[in-house]
Amino acid sequence: MFGNLFDEERLDTAVKEYGVEHKSDSYNYASQAYGSGSLFVVSVSGKAIVGEELNERFLRDFSQKISQLHSQGLKFALVVGKGSIARDFVETAKQFNPSKAALDEIALQFSKANALMLAQALDAAHPKIITEFSEAVSALDNGRIPIMVQSIAGLSTEATAALAAEYLGGTLVNLADVKGVFAKNPSEKKRQKLLKSVSFDQLLDLSLEMNLEPEGEAVFDVFSAQILKRGNVKAFVLQAEDLENFENAVSGREFEGTRIE
Repeated sequence: MFGNLFDEERLDTAVKEYGVEHKSDSYNYASQAYGSGSLFVVSVSGKAIVGEELNERFLRDFSQKISQLHSQGLKFALVVGKGSIARDFVETAKQFNPSKAALDEIALQFSKANALMLAQALDAAHPKIITEFSEAVSALDNGRIPIMVQSIAGLSTEATAALAAEYLGGTLVNLADVKGVFAKNPSEKKRQKLLKSVSFDQLLDLSLEMNLEPEGEAVFDVFSAQILKRGNVKAFVLQAEDLENFENAVSGREFEGTRIE
């Protein structure tokens, strides 16, 4: 069903762009070093950082929560999105007939700005915004928290985070602007149903269904869902604003959201 939607060569190219090959020695080392369940790759919705305006409260509360959990022995790698304002800039830029590469660069700059802002708020952050997974390994080895952004044209924040989790052997936590994975588009209030647990195959089906619907927006795009399945990457989808719930999830307690495995 998904054969024409997922290109293994595209994924291999994406991984190489980050400076590693999927089955390289570096990959095996990272997976063995951080695959014990104590590493969480957190995809941070750009909307949580910058919605209509900069969300200082979320930046402060999120950085404090990550610092607290990091001091307790948990390891984190963060992947930061661009936010709603970037879409406004991209839509405005389209009036001037730019190249797709230029539009991608505009969006990327917003992701970098959000990542840099978060790095200032987080004491244990690696000082450099990371675009290669091998650099994330070095940061983790030094007790720091790597903060990453997508650096491949057309690759979503969620796909970047899925690749990072696969490479590092961690669990992916998607801090989204919805409470989890829904059976139908959560924007359709009468049809929404929060799913507590979904398989990789179910996630693929739901991602395709959402992306084919008018105004549909899946929590994971099809490419991201395929990466999770290929690497057997466990994942949680949680509401970004509920940081106590986030702590429950990464601490092995009951939480509200969706578990993917």
